[in-house]
Amino acid sequence: MTARYFDGRAYPDISLLRVGPSLGFSILALDRPGYGRSCSALPEGQSLREQAEIVFAALDDFGLTHALGSGVFVIGHSYGLKVGIALAAHRRGDGLLGLDGSGAVYRYRPGLQPAPPGAHTQPPSAPAA
Repeated sequence: MTARYFDGRAYPDISLLRVGPSLGFSILALDRPGYGRSCSALPEGQSLREQAEIVFAALDDFGLTHALGSGVFVIGHSYGLKVGIALAAHRRGDGLLGLDGSGAVYRYRPGLQPAPPGAHTQPPSAPAA
């Protein structure tokens, strides 16, 4: 997804990009690496680990010109939450204040939608109970 997800233009009074600064928070909304403006530069996308590296670099750059207060709290939705989890698991993850999000599946079920031609269609094995 792109950063626009967090700017609820239909309801600006609940847009994270508008409410956050009005409450004194610095807000950075990123296009996930491989989406939005970086789509042409990363046509094959990136692994979660690679995305986490880029996001930490973006946070470092953002912190040079914006007050970060007590630190960084990450909010993610869907696959962006998975990137957030990769940030928390990263060697620098203990420096985050926290992580929140929604919309990420617990277990991937490829049979729920048609697979693209040539895609691996065997479901992953279930974890041991």
